[in-house]
Amino acid sequence: MVRCVVEQQEAGYLKKVLQEIEPASFVMLLNTSEILEGAASYQISSNCKVKG
Repeated sequence: MVRCVVEQQEAGYLKKVLQEIEPASFVMLLNTSEILEGAASYQISSNCKVKG
């Protein structure tokens, strides 16, 4: 398993190179800004209390 952090522009190139070296490899790219935004909105919504 390889984990690394790269800029978005480099990610596509890295995926291509890894799959050329090992065609059977599985490459998963995660956009951390989307993950952080989702986590922040979950934290905000889980802290909200509805009065009814």
